[in-house]
Amino acid sequence: MPGVELLGGRERELCATSRLHPAHYLALKDMMLRDCARHGTISRQEARTFFRLDASRSLRLYDLWVQLGWVSAPATQKKAASGGAGEAGTAASAAARAASEDGDFEETI
Repeated sequence: MPGVELLGGRERELCATSRLHPAHYLALKDMMLRDCARHGTISRQEARTFFRLDASRSLRLYDLWVQLGWVSAPATQKKAASGGAGEAGTAASAAARAASEDGDFEETI
């Protein structure tokens, strides 16, 4: 496929599994990185509707770029992702934030 030599290994894999041509992928990546540079962060919700792709493809792209450090997720989203899954993780994160705001707890990452 033309343009595949411009991609890293994880990007190649993502293009293959998402059925994206490398040139199209690179155009999408450029758009997202420019928007992130302009606005600072992009939330997962914003990423779902950023492109005219189905939500699952958009989120796969977004997740890869966040993992690689190319796109910044909002701080609350990063904490939720590292705080655990489901309601238990959310409740624990909320309790930690509340304790931190009271000055009783200092969160370390």
